[in-house]
Amino acid sequence: MNHNKTILSTVILAMITVSSQAQTSFEEYLKLFDQRFTIMHSLIYDEAAQQEPANAQLGFSTKDRVREVDEEVDRNIDLLKSKTGLTATGQIDYRPIYTSVSDNDEPYTNYNSRWQVGIEWNYFQSALYKNASRIQELRLRGEVEQLDFQKSNLQNILLRQKLTTKNHYHDLLMYVLQIHSDNLDLLSRTQVFLLKNGKISSDDLLKVMSDKAEIDNRLTSMKSDTALTPTPSRPQANIVAVNTAMLKEHISRYNQDLKKLELEKEMLQCQYDDVDYWKTTSISPFVRYSYYTRPDVSNTHSLDVGISFRLPINTETKKHRSAIKAEQELKSQYQQDILDRISNEVDAIIHDLDICNKNIDGEYERMKVVKEYIRDRENSYKNVAGDYNHIDRLQEYDTFLSSWERMLDFQYQRDSKLIELQGFVIDKPIEDFLIRK
Repeated sequence: MNHNKTILSTVILAMITVSSQAQTSFEEYLKLFDQRFTIMHSLIYDEAAQQEPANAQLGFSTKDRVREVDEEVDRNIDLLKSKTGLTATGQIDYRPIYTSVSDNDEPYTNYNSRWQVGIEWNYFQSALYKNASRIQELRLRGEVEQLDFQKSNLQNILLRQKLTTKNHYHDLLMYVLQIHSDNLDLLSRTQVFLLKNGKISSDDLLKVMSDKAEIDNRLTSMKSDTALTPTPSRPQANIVAVNTAMLKEHISRYNQDLKKLELEKEMLQCQYDDVDYWKTTSISPFVRYSYYTRPDVSNTHSLDVGISFRLPINTETKKHRSAIKAEQELKSQYQQDILDRISNEVDAIIHDLDICNKNIDGEYERMKVVKEYIRDRENSYKNVAGDYNHIDRLQEYDTFLSSWERMLDFQYQRDSKLIELQGFVIDKPIEDFLIRK
């Protein structure tokens, strides 16, 4: 309904325009057509302007963030290495009810208070015991953090690239659509003029009005979406093929999701190596100084050297290792599931790319045929002694423009698919995997 209203309003506007230009003669319309023919000839055959592909090299600069993560990892490693396993100990005992006991074998049992200080060393809780696996785990955690940041950074880059690509093709398409709209505007005004003089039927006019309404609607939506100024450009097919084998091989080795799972598996292996029964124990050599106060006799003191220990009696270490192995196997399964999903998604995108390429190539070949046809027709028009149908000639040019518009739409779809492929590759621009023809 809205579309029909648009056509109707366009028809009315065209008729009003022609009525307001009632003095415009048939010869003046012919001059307007000649102006359009000159513009179209320059557009189709001008060798100066070239259409460039939209997808540019993408940036992956994350050096500052990498340095920050490395510094954080180094701090955590220094913290881990600072664990000495040494512990200062102390104890004070006081007996409120003192009872004198005579025991020559245990003279220190006869006291009313005891003061003790000492130091003990738990080797198994120090940085000297099996430290390498814990350090490696910290480094792997740093790599995971960098990978997460790179993935987030890539998403931001892709959003910007989508906008750049959209504006690029809107820029080109607006230029072509505006020329097409200007052609249709002249056709509609001419046909209103001819209709008023009984030279054509209203069906011809309605068809032109319908086409112009659709093009003007597209132009209106694009102008509200981009601030770029359309620039002329010759049409180029720019067929793009993907080196599928190279891309899939790279994805299987460096895709961010797969790589993160691999790093997490390596972290689990570090945890597995770090699980140790002795780390759950407390076996500590010690040195202890004791001072005793005794009301009946002189105070005494002693220096003791020994070893204290606590040994858990359980199977916790074995169960912990079994749980880690199970989690590793689960992540391996996740890896395969993700690889299969990515492979299917990449295949689907490449399939869509192939369809886009075929459509682009089809439209480009059609444009070449139309271009040669127009060239032959131009030569024929030059040799015509009398008048020829200017409307038909301008519509032939519009056929070329229609193919160009469709080709630009397909190219936009193709480059959008290339951006989707970029989402699977975190460390290189997708351009490295493309073959341009």
